[in-house]
Amino acid sequence: MDNIGKELVDEVERLSSDEHIIGLYDGELHEKRIRNSIINDAIEKGFEKALKEEKLNIAKKLISMNMRIEDISKATELSINEIKKLRQ
Repeated sequence: MDNIGKELVDEVERLSSDEHIIGLYDGELHEKRIRNSIINDAIEKGFEKALKEEKLNIAKKLISMNMRIEDISKATELSINEIKKLRQ
């Protein structure tokens, strides 16, 4: 191995055992995990909100077809109280 290659290997070994460098890397990984968690939570909440809105829209259509509240509740998984509110 030539001199430059040896110096490079020595520097990589020094940096890989440097606690400060390791802490920076760990901190970056931690921040990335937090960002991903926030993004995933936002996606999940958006999906849940859209799903709830779709269930409400379907329930409104079924109400307009004079379907029984109990059947609408079973079909949409909405509570009977939620459906009663939609009827008003």
